[in-house]
Formats: sequence, C-alpha cells, structure tokens
Amino acid sequence: MRTIQITKLALPVLLALTMTACGNGEKENPAQPKAAPAQPAAPGSFAYVDLDSLQEHYQYFIDAKAALEAKSKQYENEITRLGNELEKAATDFQQKMQNGTYTTEAQALAAQNAVIAKQNNLQTKQANYAAAFQKEQDDFNKALHDSIQNFISEYNKSHGYAMIFSKMGDNILYATPAMNITDEVVAGLNKRYKKK
Repeated sequence: MRTIQITKLALPVLLALTMTACGNGEKENPAQPKAAPAQPAAPGSFAYVDLDSLQEHYQYFIDAKAALEAKSKQYENEITRLGNELEKAATDFQQKMQNGTYTTEAQALAAQNAVIAKQNNLQTKQANYAAAFQKEQDDFNKALHDSIQNFISEYNKSHGYAMIFSKMGDNILYATPAMNITDEVVAGLNKRYKKK
C-alpha cells in the first residue's frame, strides 16, 4: 500500500469551499436581527485566504493529518507483515516440494492451499484497508470543508466581503496585502477548534 499525501487530497476541498461567494444565498431569519458588521469591507471588496499557510497553522488540519498518516502507516505495517508471512510460506512450500518432504499428494495439496489462503487473506486485507482509509480520508475532507466553510460564513457576517478567494501557490497573480485575511481566519479557526 502506498502512502497517500493527505495535503494534496485536501487542497481541492479547500479550493472548492473558498471560491464560493460568502454570505450570498444565506436565508435571513426575520425573527433575528441581522448583526451589524464590526469592520465592514467596502462594497464589492474581495479577500483571500492563503491555503498553504492555513494548512501549516490550522491545528485541526495538523492533528487530523497526523492521525491519518499514523493510520496509513499502521495499515502499511500490517500489509508488510502479511506479505512477509506469505513470502516465507511460499518459499517453504517450494523448498519442501523440491526436497520431497511431502510424502503424499494430499500433504502437498494441503500445504499449497495454506499458501493460497495466505495470499487471499493478504489481498482481502489490502482491499479492506484501502476502503477504510479512503473513508477516513473522505470524512476528514468533509469535516475540514464544513469547518472552514462554516467559519468563513460566520466571519463574513461581520466583515461583508463580496467574495473570499483561496490562494494556493501562484494561482492569484497579484493581490494587495490588505486583502489577505489568512491570519484572522486561522486564528478564528484555531480558537474554535480549542473550544471543542
């Protein structure tokens, strides 16, 4: 089983959620007064979040990534162990066949079936681990998306940006530093994460 880089898998999730218009499409509840923006942006203002920085400093991302990597390593170790057992059993079987250790065809067939069973077990475990890891990764991506999307939505209620973009690498060619809200977003996300 190969190690999957969690960072690269989470990036599309982060990109998708931050490219949406913030605050648009939310239904207002007439029973609740709308909160006045604390520091409203100028009408039509844009902001961006640097995803590389967010991944480096958002504690939930760091913790969840470490947990996924540990789980991946655990799966890899188990598959390696089973693979070594299979290889040893196959080598033993071949040597015994060559040495004439098996006195009956039934003994040889039973030993061969034991090797085949180990091979089937290895293949089943690989498939099960791959499926389990994929589910854990999907759950992580969904939780990450929900966490950031919900925070951005709440954050923007008091800031009033028309749109908040994601910046990753050089996908935004130029933006004034004043448009970078990454530090505020990371601080807010971490504060909320610590409360849980």
